[in-house]
Amino acid sequence: MCPIEWKMVRVPKEVHAELMRLREKTKMPLWKLLNLSYTYWRTAYLSHFRGEKNILGKKVWYIYKLASSVGVFKEYPSDENFRKLMRTIYQIEHRLRIDMKPLRFAISNYKTRPTSKNKMVINDTCKAIIMEILTKE
Repeated sequence: MCPIEWKMVRVPKEVHAELMRLREKTKMPLWKLLNLSYTYWRTAYLSHFRGEKNILGKKVWYIYKLASSVGVFKEYPSDENFRKLMRTIYQIEHRLRIDMKPLRFAISNYKTRPTSKNKMVINDTCKAIIMEILTKE
């Protein structure tokens, strides 16, 4: 491993005082504090240019949220879990413009009659919706 090559950075007195205050508060070496600050700024700055790349992340988030909500509801079909799942379905319907009526119907059937057959219908419907989310432009 090669040694670190050190350089000096000139900053105004006020900035230096603030950095020293943060260094004492965080007990972090100054170079790590500067690197953390730069990384945070760069992430925030670059997030303005991501646009299309962020769509996949959004889709994956809603797929995860839907799968988690459906799993919890199937395991514990309580009124509270039903409401949470319906809220997730509403969000996907309105934010991603996906038709969620078949899943609503399957979940309502499972709520009234929690059988293995109704559970399989939920699984198949959820799988179809996930495929639709992934392929939607």
